[in-house]
Amino acid sequence: MFVANCVTCHEFGGGGGSSPPLARQSQLADPELLKPFLANPAPPMPRLYPGLLDDEEVASIADYLKTDVFHCGADEPQSCQPPPQPTTGGTPAWQAVYSVLTSPRCINCHPVSSLELPPFPTSVDNSTYPQDYPRQGDDRHPHYYGVLRGDVFDFPTAEGTGIVQPGMGPPFERCTFCHENHNNPITGIPGTTNPEGPDPTAPFWALAPAMMAWESAPGVPLHGATLCANLKNKKLNGNRELGDLLHHLETEPLVLWSYHPGTRPNGQPRTTPPISHDGLIQAFQQWMAEGAPCPNS
Repeated sequence: MFVANCVTCHEFGGGGGSSPPLARQSQLADPELLKPFLANPAPPMPRLYPGLLDDEEVASIADYLKTDVFHCGADEPQSCQPPPQPTTGGTPAWQAVYSVLTSPRCINCHPVSSLELPPFPTSVDNSTYPQDYPRQGDDRHPHYYGVLRGDVFDFPTAEGTGIVQPGMGPPFERCTFCHENHNNPITGIPGTTNPEGPDPTAPFWALAPAMMAWESAPGVPLHGATLCANLKNKKLNGNRELGDLLHHLETEPLVLWSYHPGTRPNGQPRTTPPISHDGLIQAFQQWMAEGAPCPNS
């Protein structure tokens, strides 16, 4: 089934040929996640399910992907288990803040590197980039098309606390090659601008600095105690005080985008964080008023 339906475009091993590589899309080892992938593919991939493939054939392909493409297992580079749900203790105010920070619209751009996966791609001079990539969707799958953090750039914080280094993608795949200055309703590709930037009309899209990873492992959100401590650690947060973090949440273009994320390529609206932007700001202010306590677990 894999040879007949997938190899022509994705090659043996899922390395990608005329189409995106599959090798890090380990969520597709679950037939129930593979089905919607095959039912609503991004063009020019054809729709394979339902119709050309039935449930049994999809399950067969999923099993092959698990063993021969993703190599999932205890001693293998990836896990095919669904990512765990974020968990936290603490005050109600902190729990509300945590629910936003670990929602897909936020944490998808705060990943940790997948050090077990091989660098990508290997060029003629053997220079490679680590598998450090954003995620997409509510299932938090790795970004399609082999997107990577790639190179970084110096970015002064809006709060004047110093320089941070977001990722802009490698030279052959910059974030703004696809992400425009607005959410594109035709392609489903999101985008925004930075009103305070040198060109307020230019596309503004980047991956959060690596030091601001909110995962303990690829796809695994930090639990509340660790994320809280990291959020307050000035060595990890752009040298920001709590008031600076509040300003960041109030004004940062990509934070604001998360509440107006546009539609997916299939036309369905993207979900927004679980509480409103006003609710987030009120919860953060309340947490600050409490002394910004971190939970024990």
